[in-house]
Amino acid sequence: MRRTFRLIAYSLLAVLLVLLITLYALYLSAQRPPKFYRDNLEVAAEIQQERNKEMLKKIRLLNNDVQKTDVPWEGRFSNEEINGYLTVEVGKASSNLFPPEIKEPRLHIGDRQLDFACRIEQGHLTGILHFAIDAAVTEPNLLTLRLKHVALGRLPIAAERPAQLLLDALRSQGYTVTEGMQDGDPTFTIPLDLKYGKTKKVNLESVELLEGGIRISGTSDELRVTSDE
Repeated sequence: MRRTFRLIAYSLLAVLLVLLITLYALYLSAQRPPKFYRDNLEVAAEIQQERNKEMLKKIRLLNNDVQKTDVPWEGRFSNEEINGYLTVEVGKASSNLFPPEIKEPRLHIGDRQLDFACRIEQGHLTGILHFAIDAAVTEPNLLTLRLKHVALGRLPIAAERPAQLLLDALRSQGYTVTEGMQDGDPTFTIPLDLKYGKTKKVNLESVELLEGGIRISGTSDELRVTSDE
């Protein structure tokens, strides 16, 4: 009887040990960031500052081009410049671009796909959140985002909660978002009401996810100002 009891006890302990090891392995997987995220966090602060300055410079130049109505405008931004901006500007305590649960956001743009990762702290959802997005302008000023892949570290997870975080982030910036599905992937369609002051309407006509960065292009039109305005 005692031998039988010991065998049962040892078996239960062995099962418990396997479960603990498995849970610990899952925890480590949830904390393990994708390579692009890990590499970017290791970039020195002074380098990120320089990249942010270049990003802000390009934004100012694009701002000048958007004011012109006689020629199409175009903006190109590299992964390095965007991540410099995310590190410096979005990293400021005063920034409200992302919900407070999202910390240290970084991205990598490849051919027709944007990979986004951040440190997430929301209840039991804790670790490195990573998702892949496709972006397209289906018609001028109508942007569609498709959430193609979601993982916590290296563990694929259901898209519902990350999709809600993305939806909350968009709506917190004042965007109207229509949800949908494409081949089982959540989609978010966002109409953009883009204006420059009271005199110009801005038309976003193309968003291209290229290897190493993003290209946006469009035109600007004069707005008709009524006497009441």
